[in-house]
Amino acid sequence: MDTATQPAPVARFLWDADRYEEAVACGIFTSDDPIELIDGEIITHMSPQKSPHASAIDLVAAAVERAFGAGYYSREQQPLRLGLQSVPEPDVAVVRGSPRDYSNGHPLTAELVVEVADTSLALDRGRKLRLYAREGVPEYW
Repeated sequence: MDTATQPAPVARFLWDADRYEEAVACGIFTSDDPIELIDGEIITHMSPQKSPHASAIDLVAAAVERAFGAGYYSREQQPLRLGLQSVPEPDVAVVRGSPRDYSNGHPLTAELVVEVADTSLALDRGRKLRLYAREGVPEYW
């Protein structure tokens, strides 16, 4: 009797934040690579920014810095280390402290995260929304 051979299931390799940050530190990934680590998966997505998107990020960052005031600052498209398997780079994140506070490691949370949706609406309203909620980010726009 002939039986059809079933293909072996494809195994996925999930990254943890430590390994991802080591790869960045070693130059395997660079700041020019359009990637983020979301729930253990390296997501490639960021297409070249159009002027309206870039302007919106600048306007949001300026507004939230004024609103939050002293003791907080905004980070634009810089990593947050959320949980064990995610290092997203939101368009704007408001964090406590000053840039010097994070010279040896990325912030572990943010008071506010803003994603300016252009081509990334499905990702921003799906996986990223769930990630930020799960990791306790109190406000997400």
